[in-house]
Amino acid sequence: MFEQPRFPREALIPLLAGIAWLWPSASFGVLGFLGSLPPGCLLLGAGMAMLLWPGDHRIDQFAAIGAILGVIFAIPAWFTEGLAMGAWLTGISVASFL
Repeated sequence: MFEQPRFPREALIPLLAGIAWLWPSASFGVLGFLGSLPPGCLLLGAGMAMLLWPGDHRIDQFAAIGAILGVIFAIPAWFTEGLAMGAWLTGISVASFL
């Protein structure tokens, strides 16, 4: 019988990415906050779903959509929030896509 892993470690990357998007989002202003909600909620939700329900392929698709939105929405963060925050959000979004 094939045994599913209980808490896969690869779920921690989108979980961390969702937290990284949502934690500082209040300091981004109103437009930055509204722009950080879609990637943050998708990545955090997909990371928690991967932890709780491993093996469902639809969860990976939601994480990939959140990661693509994260890379797109991180471009303005390079200019408004600085290089370190922009690089962190872009890097963690790319890592959760892979």
